[in-house]
Amino acid sequence: MQEYAKDIADELRNILDKHKGFIAVSQLASEFSKGLRDKLYIKSSTTAGILMKKIGTVIEENFIIHKKGKSNYILTPCEMDDFVFAQLSENKPVTMNELVKNLKPFTKAEIIALMTEMVNTGKVRVQFAESYRVSFFAWGAGHERRQVQAENTAQEVQSFRPEDYTQAEFRKSYDELHRFREFVRICDLRRSLNWPREAFDGMIRALRDNGTIRVIRADESMLTQDEIRDCFIDENKTLMGLITWNVR
Repeated sequence: MQEYAKDIADELRNILDKHKGFIAVSQLASEFSKGLRDKLYIKSSTTAGILMKKIGTVIEENFIIHKKGKSNYILTPCEMDDFVFAQLSENKPVTMNELVKNLKPFTKAEIIALMTEMVNTGKVRVQFAESYRVSFFAWGAGHERRQVQAENTAQEVQSFRPEDYTQAEFRKSYDELHRFREFVRICDLRRSLNWPREAFDGMIRALRDNGTIRVIRADESMLTQDEIRDCFIDENKTLMGLITWNVR
């Protein structure tokens, strides 16, 4: 079905946007337009297994497949925080139970860990009620967090100096990790260097484009959510998980 790869990817992006970034594979056939179903020779009732055999390659090349229990979900390649932000409002409270119910691809433990991190880093606003009910909000509605974030971002941009982050330092860290793995995980390299995200991703792009390194797509099923966030997303929204240094 590669001849319809673009049609599949375009429709799926629209579907994911409509569903706040994710959808179960079992629901996908019924969401496709009749025109696309006809091209793929499938019905709205086509099972997830048959659908993945037909278009699994296109999905894997453009999106993230996340397994929860016996179900597979298709996710927009983005930070996990973005799935939470899609559920939050500046004015309407959202409880932890509602987040666990709505963020279907993720386990309760994953969501609790993420919300703890987002609260600790000031990414979301929290409200406590007398009933001990805890609610979450997006920043806004008269609160000052957005301005603080903008000021902090401006300071980070001003202090960011690309010349401070060199290929030599990148290679040294790569070589240390390469002693233990034939293919170095990008998440491990990112954590080892602890560079600003812009500097690290920029180095990956530069070395990939000039043929110094090769980047390899991530197997999302083998990674934790934290490891996924520390991978590299290329221009095609593909999650890349490994690199290897090309021999010259």
